Amino acid sequence: MIVSHEKVATETVKGQVCDKYRFSSARGEKKSGAGSDTATSGYIWISQATHLPVMSKTESATTEWINLNAGPQDSALFEPPAEYQQAK
Repeated sequence: MIVSHEKVATETVKGQVCDKYRFSSARGEKKSGAGSDTATSGYIWISQATHLPVMSKTESATTEWINLNAGPQDSALFEPPAEYQQAK
């Protein structure tokens, strides 16, 4: 859970103009073996053009989002496979 965030800069990352935010999360309750129970802080860069994340960094990890294609999707993506039959 994000507890706080603040915009700290505007930077170009991977050719995209991004808003850079510093974030922090509080120590949380670990549920059903998933997630983390430790506090985390770091930075995330959000593209001004797409409003999607481009990169994030914490002390223990760097994450980069690549091959994101914002825009209309082919309507065929929402068609069920030809062999699909609805259960009765």
